[in-house]
Amino acid sequence: MRSLLLQRRSNLGEGDTDLLHVYGILKHPIRVEMLELLSGKESASFTELKRSLNIGTGKIYYHLDALGRLITQDERRRYKLTDDGRRVYRFLASSKGKLLVTGTPPAETTLDKTLGKLSLPLFPKAYVASIFDDPVRYLLVAIFIVVFGGWITMQAGLRPFVLFISPAPSPSITLFVEFVGGWLVVFLLSDLLTALLFRRTKNHLTLLAGSAIAEIPLIAYASIYYVSTRLLQIPFRILYGGVLAYGILILLQIWALCLLSTAICISKELKLDRALVISLLVFYFNVIALPFM
Repeated sequence: MRSLLLQRRSNLGEGDTDLLHVYGILKHPIRVEMLELLSGKESASFTELKRSLNIGTGKIYYHLDALGRLITQDERRRYKLTDDGRRVYRFLASSKGKLLVTGTPPAETTLDKTLGKLSLPLFPKAYVASIFDDPVRYLLVAIFIVVFGGWITMQAGLRPFVLFISPAPSPSITLFVEFVGGWLVVFLLSDLLTALLFRRTKNHLTLLAGSAIAEIPLIAYASIYYVSTRLLQIPFRILYGGVLAYGILILLQIWALCLLSTAICISKELKLDRALVISLLVFYFNVIALPFM
């Protein structure tokens, strides 16, 4: 298979497409079917792809990410082939290209299954994408998350600072304001970094709402803290143990970074690995600023 690809290098374009990447795509019939579907129309929505392929949401996003630069999204977030994608499809449509995709689909490994199950809660692309399809919906969701998050951190007596949270001397309206401010800082940093590093300067409102979704793990921590210390009158560290309490916070912060990456990925139409870079930079700036607060 690989030797045939190397022989047909001229069909794909010298230096335009990474042959090893194309080889990986051709190993899986679902990706080939995606290329065939998109070649027959100007563009297709996620729902149309799901209906045609008849596979789970998580698998669709997995294969869309694997297709890489062979596909892109237009201003309506509909999927379409890039120039590289069209060249690869023409290669597949040739007589020798068809021989490359015949045979039994490769078996899904245990690692693939595990990563697929973990990716759904960590990177809930389908849920975030469905919210972004309706501006009214994502604005209402963002407002609810921010208002509830500010209220619960205030009631719990926790001081939020962007992606960090710590006990405050006493509950006050200042904690509510700081929670809202942290959400805006996450949005502004993410928006600025995507513009500077990847020249993505659209969809500010969707990223603003997506940044609110990234606050959900911190809200979960504040809720646990509030129930244990305020309602049950049990000191949080005694209930969970000092190390474990911080461990819970760290795990939730990791989830927050995953959710932020998902929001950046969808709103700014970036690949997930690039979105992760932005999230980690936001977290890094947060760590740098902590000693000054």
